[in-house]
Amino acid sequence: DNIISTLKDAETGQRGYLLSKNESFLAPYYGSREKIEALFTRIFEDTKSNEYQQRKLIELKNVIDSRMKALEIALNAGKKGQQNVEELLIRGKLYMDSARQIIKDIKANEHDDLSLKTAEMNKFSDYAFWLIIIAAIVSLISTLYFYTKVNSEFNERFQLYNQLQELNNDTTRRIDIVKRIATQISN
Repeated sequence: DNIISTLKDAETGQRGYLLSKNESFLAPYYGSREKIEALFTRIFEDTKSNEYQQRKLIELKNVIDSRMKALEIALNAGKKGQQNVEELLIRGKLYMDSARQIIKDIKANEHDDLSLKTAEMNKFSDYAFWLIIIAAIVSLISTLYFYTKVNSEFNERFQLYNQLQELNNDTTRRIDIVKRIATQISN
């Protein structure tokens, strides 16, 4: 859109000059080439990954170069005082129509790409939801598994501890009995 806008500015400046012969109308025309080149450079960089758009931009660049040449020819004809520039203006309109169509095609391609990417993103977001649910379930199951395993080992150790306590108490009791018997025998 900025490219078309800049082209319109150049066209408006050229027409203003052709109608009035006032050089001040040419200001937008003179700056338009550099502005268009800068816009093309930026757009080319932004669309590197899209081969279709790159081809269309080259096509658009050729049409715009032809349009700018037609503007220049009409302007020079007007400066020389030639009155019949109507054919050049009509050719310029055809170039502008062609440029608009190419831009429309690029926008349609961009819209289609965006729709595909959005559908793909939505598909992945659906997968992500289920992946999170599955991960939560797996995590819950593993937590329960390890809890029961740790709990079982704890209970087993607790039983072993109790058995050791009983053995210790039994050993202490026997030692006490042996001590009493030994004391009785020694007396």
